[in-house]
Amino acid sequence: MKRIVITYCFFACFLNVGIAQRLSTGFNLGFCGYHRTTLPDNFLFPPHSYFIYYTANEKKGLPIHHQSFNGLFGGLNLSLDYKRWMLTAEFNFGNTTINIPTLYPSPLGELIENTWSTFVIKKNYFCFPLLVSYKLTRKANGFFLIGGAQYGLYSFKENNDDLDSDISSGISIFIADTEMYGIIYNEWSFASYIVGGGLKQDNNYYSVRFSQRLNINAEKSPLAKYFQFDFVWSKTLNFQKLKKGYHIYLE
Repeated sequence: MKRIVITYCFFACFLNVGIAQRLSTGFNLGFCGYHRTTLPDNFLFPPHSYFIYYTANEKKGLPIHHQSFNGLFGGLNLSLDYKRWMLTAEFNFGNTTINIPTLYPSPLGELIENTWSTFVIKKNYFCFPLLVSYKLTRKANGFFLIGGAQYGLYSFKENNDDLDSDISSGISIFIADTEMYGIIYNEWSFASYIVGGGLKQDNNYYSVRFSQRLNINAEKSPLAKYFQFDFVWSKTLNFQKLKKGYHIYLE
């Protein structure tokens, strides 16, 4: 809440001193169109586990797992305009699902076959992107570039595909709820950078954004690396419709 209050005060100061020409608010909805996870090795050694997992990736180099349409988010936005420039703060809630297919080794060797399974890590979060966009033309509608960073608060929950259920009559194996801790996730808060572009149409903004975690402290970062492309629709609500030639676009 403190960060939100500071942001509103920051925007109000810019407007009062005349640096900005317009203050607007609205909402935004988006989804993760593409998500890529790069694991450190074909074999995973979870720090909270007695087992070693094979990631089922035969390609050369580091194992890479691709996903699409695996996350949704939405929230509110607050923007300041100055000519072709726009400074936007967003307050988003969302969730993303990361799937990691693995080969689960049988502890009894040849007596029981190895089984395939998928680790499912559900990520719920609140994030605060601060973005700067620049329109490529002086017209009211048109294409724009966008860049910035976001800070987020995250919680992770694993679903290990019932690996701790009975694997044979009278034999049960317990799997920890934090198998992928230190590999896929660890920190509950971190920052990411964002770049992308989009199209403005009246009060609607359609954008594609690339985001990746900032590796500020390697010791606190998970071993896996990942990035994603988000598709976002934003709409401004509380100001007059801009028309061609409106003074905010004159330079």
